[in-house]
Amino acid sequence: KDAFRNCPALTTVSLGAGVSNIGKQAFMNCKKLSSVTCHATTPPALGNNDVFSLNADNRKFYVPTASLNSYKEQWSKYAENIEPITE
Repeated sequence: KDAFRNCPALTTVSLGAGVSNIGKQAFMNCKKLSSVTCHATTPPALGNNDVFSLNADNRKFYVPTASLNSYKEQWSKYAENIEPITE
């Protein structure tokens, strides 16, 4: 919960493969956050709809290719912005 809340300078974040839950308002008020890369093959549970809060419409979410559909289902609010990791 509130892990990166109110970090206005945060622009990107990479979440490791072991992340299973992203707490309530974890990225609230991270106004410059433009991309989130999540390496977990199972989409982490989201604490609530405000996990990524402001500017989520312009944010990109990069996830493992094999898990793309799972992320789009479970993170449906952000489905249009979810893309496969190309690294």
